Amino acid sequence: MNHTIANEPVEIDPDFRLSQPLAKGFPDADPLASECAVALVRTYILLADKLGAQLRPFGISLTGFLILGLLRVSGRTLRPSTIARWLRMTRGTVTGLLDSLEKRGLVRRLDHPTDRRMLSIALTDTAVELQAKMLPAIFRTDQEVMTDLTVAEREELIRLLGKVQRRLLSGVQRDADDGCDNQRGSSG
Repeated sequence: MNHTIANEPVEIDPDFRLSQPLAKGFPDADPLASECAVALVRTYILLADKLGAQLRPFGISLTGFLILGLLRVSGRTLRPSTIARWLRMTRGTVTGLLDSLEKRGLVRRLDHPTDRRMLSIALTDTAVELQAKMLPAIFRTDQEVMTDLTVAEREELIRLLGKVQRRLLSGVQRDADDGCDNQRGSSG
């Protein structure tokens, strides 16, 4: 994801407050809550760009990297629907991503032992070798990004983001219970 206009980088001032002026005239608005949401989105954009730049030489997208990481950390095969739920993507989008990873020899589709309609996705040795090359660059980037935070601040950030994620996921569950489909696609 490269956020540029006419080949010029978009300047993002981390101290710029967008929500205060937008909230004028909306008495129910909570500008601070909106500012938190805007800050999270801007942080995602910046981090995705930085991580994407680290992954580009390996020819893999951030989403592809996440799929390989999920398979590795799980230590087992996963169903495409499980991957889709974790990434909050449609199964169709994940199928396309898995097709690309399979063409590169990074994942294998395995038949389910008892249900011919189901598949499991397995990490290949080639993927493990690629991860061994990619992970040092990603870990260095993670350290660089978080260098201004103390260990305690990093723990607090994880805790606070966890609270926000739990709230968002509880809303997703309520939407699913109401028959809504909140999964998003990705160009991945």
